[in-house]
Amino acid sequence: MTSAADKVALVQTALMLPIMLISMPAGAIADMYDRRIVSLISLTIALTGATCLTLLTWIGAITPNILLAFCFIVGSGMALFGPAWQASVSEQVPAETLPSAVALNGISYNIARSFGPAIGGVVVAAAGAVAAFGANMLCYIPLLVVL
Repeated sequence: MTSAADKVALVQTALMLPIMLISMPAGAIADMYDRRIVSLISLTIALTGATCLTLLTWIGAITPNILLAFCFIVGSGMALFGPAWQASVSEQVPAETLPSAVALNGISYNIARSFGPAIGGVVVAAAGAVAAFGANMLCYIPLLVVL
């Protein structure tokens, strides 16, 4: 595709910019509507973006700008999901265990943020970008099933 450093940096921007833009309204949405429904919709948005990204990469139709657009879509879904998930933690555990649950939730997020890119790099090196995008896509399905 490209080895331009600016495009590589923009991938992370495309994934994280929605957090800055959507998180506050998403928090209000999570408070006003059923958090389960908000979570289902947000994960469906992310799954749709990840599926399209996988398919376009598989058929060889991906370009840097298309990659950035679908990264933004996936990031938007996750930005909508975050506040709904965080707010639902208090509904899933007894009040006396809430501090521990919040800490575990933060730990799991940071572990994923730390090791996810390394695992993704290994998958790309071993099996290619389509496999990495496909693995990402498949990771949304269990979340949708259990919700």
